Amino acid sequence: MRWFKKKEKISKEELNTRLTVAQELRRDGEYKQAEKQLMKLLKEAGQEPLIYRAFGWLFVKSGDLKRAEENFRKSNSLEDIPLEMDLNTGPIMTDLLYRNGKTEEARRLGYAILNLRLNAKVLYLLTEIALKEWQPDHDLNSFWFAYLEDNDDKDYLKNKFWAYCRTFGFTELYSYGLGVKGELEKKADHANMEILYHPRSLLRVVWYEGVKAMEKPSKKGSESLLRSSLFYYYASAPIRPYIPPILGIIQTKSFQVAYFQFVEERSEKKGIAFHKEAMDILIEINEMYITPEYEKRLGSMAHHSYVQMKRGQLKKSTETLIQHSFIRYDDSLNQKMVRIYENLDTLLQDFDGVDEVFSHGDYHIGNLMNSYDGIQVIDWDVSGIIPFGFDIGTYLGQLRSLDDIESLGRHYYEKSGFRESMTFDSFMYVVSLMMAVRYFTAATENQKETYLNDSIRQNIDQITNIATLLDWYMPKASLVSR
Repeated sequence: MRWFKKKEKISKEELNTRLTVAQELRRDGEYKQAEKQLMKLLKEAGQEPLIYRAFGWLFVKSGDLKRAEENFRKSNSLEDIPLEMDLNTGPIMTDLLYRNGKTEEARRLGYAILNLRLNAKVLYLLTEIALKEWQPDHDLNSFWFAYLEDNDDKDYLKNKFWAYCRTFGFTELYSYGLGVKGELEKKADHANMEILYHPRSLLRVVWYEGVKAMEKPSKKGSESLLRSSLFYYYASAPIRPYIPPILGIIQTKSFQVAYFQFVEERSEKKGIAFHKEAMDILIEINEMYITPEYEKRLGSMAHHSYVQMKRGQLKKSTETLIQHSFIRYDDSLNQKMVRIYENLDTLLQDFDGVDEVFSHGDYHIGNLMNSYDGIQVIDWDVSGIIPFGFDIGTYLGQLRSLDDIESLGRHYYEKSGFRESMTFDSFMYVVSLMMAVRYFTAATENQKETYLNDSIRQNIDQITNIATLLDWYMPKASLVSR
């Protein structure tokens, strides 16, 4: 007679450990290996809801949406929890149902969730369904009113909200939203930021209203490290008060590179006084003498390929924006974008005719830090010889107020030596053109529909500002090609 020892059910600790392994495989894109791990775990552990849920997230990531839906259903069935009650599965199932062609079921589940609690993702999805199906959804308006009144995260859905109201003519909801928008715009333009040294890179830690919001290592390839080092050694002397000191040297196979760290010492709001000081510093940067030694050492990197690449993408990006529903159904914005598109050949000729100057290359608010001695400018890893106006356009293009943009543009113009070679209208035209090259292309960089919708939604105010400025100054400019 043979005796077989009954295999014990695996412990909860082992289950969680093996689920974590499968999750890491999924994150690394090893979908088949992750599926094998989960199949083996299912065989050994039995009908565990957590395993089916892990299958669901795996198939969402790999794009097998029908299997994702099946496994989430199985998980909830085993736990005997209605989908609308599940904070994790309910929203993703609403999305899966819609993407799997079950629009009405997605609507029913979405409303069931919203009737229990306001959920930003579900509200966003139901709004997207209404826009794509071209069906006004009056029942959704009550949830919008509640969301705008009570929710602290109003900014998340703001642009989708405007598209929804404009498309279906919900003027009362639109008017209510304008009041909310006014409150939102009282917030600071950008979060307070600090830079900390990390063994492998610079680690950017972003704080918003005293709360840590994001940590992101800045990727440092060899070219960017070399650019930064060459700037520090051969170009930085005239503006040394505005840059952090070198802390050490890293030896690579080809060259030495410098690194630094900077921790923000003052956290006050970066308002108009800060912006004016930033413009004063930028004048000094753009008017720096480019030494032959610096240009020689830059070699083939001297004339920045990144900016030229953006220039080459402008036509396609403008086409994409004109065709997108967020812009197509906004008559005023659409007309401006069409005029810009019709003048693109001239715009690109004018871009090519702009003088090149020494530039930071990524001169935005997050790269300017408060210290007790004033502003310090960080991240010189894309610095080089770049068309005039690119730095100014990068900075001003991030501001919300058109009045502030024009006021700060005039501040720069009147204090710089560039006013001797161009009128203010021509100056603002060049700055607006550089904004378009920088930010139209950034908003349309990922052409996949989901990413593109999110990007344009998040940047529609910026796109509107740039189109307004460029459309206004384009006919007023007096450049050679005109």
